[in-house]
Amino acid sequence: MCAAQVSASLESRLDNLARPKVNFLKYKDRPSVYWQDKPKMSSICGLTARQEELAKHKSVSNMYIEDRASPIWPVSSRALQAVPSLRVEKLAEPKSVSQHWMEDRSVYTTVTEGAKIASASARIIELARPKNCANNEIPNTPKSYLNEDEDKESLRSNKSVTASARTEALADFFQHLRRNTPSTNMIFLFYGMFLQLHFIFKHQTESVSLQNQKFANISSRDMTPTAFLLQLRMLRPLHV
Repeated sequence: MCAAQVSASLESRLDNLARPKVNFLKYKDRPSVYWQDKPKMSSICGLTARQEELAKHKSVSNMYIEDRASPIWPVSSRALQAVPSLRVEKLAEPKSVSQHWMEDRSVYTTVTEGAKIASASARIIELARPKNCANNEIPNTPKSYLNEDEDKESLRSNKSVTASARTEALADFFQHLRRNTPSTNMIFLFYGMFLQLHFIFKHQTESVSLQNQKFANISSRDMTPTAFLLQLRMLRPLHV
């Protein structure tokens, strides 16, 4: 390519770049997608139905008489001769002024000398103290909770108490029932109650010593619910 051709191509390129941007809105046959013709923004004045209703003037009453002689309405003779009752007279009285009202009273409250030299009690001083919750602090412990440590010590001392034989037997019996199914527990419980009732009516005349001697023959290895009920019977015989 010769130098003349190169210079001609550069001039044509510069001429193409120097052309202004074409506004496609001027051409109706080629509308722009982005530049759309919008109507000019203009405010439209108009009133709503509520505003029109409020703008109306107040209508005249139907009872209005334009050529009325006087604004004072006439009062009948019967109303003029009426006698008010005690209740009406009481309601017509003006509000009475308080008996403690004083015309020349000072705005400030007068404090007596006795109130100035009075000493507050310990309870009043305690109630006058502000709470310590402003800085997220725990309030002071009330007096009713000061003996909480002593209560804890008494609870610890109760742990050293030993259970009686009756309590241990009852605990063993209920632990044995918990290991079984609920249906089995109910059967054993009713069966044990039946044995107790049968034993009471059968051995009414026997002495406690004979009962203990009979229960001594029961083996301690027998862990059935019936044996447990008999052991409880031995520890605390039932008397009718």
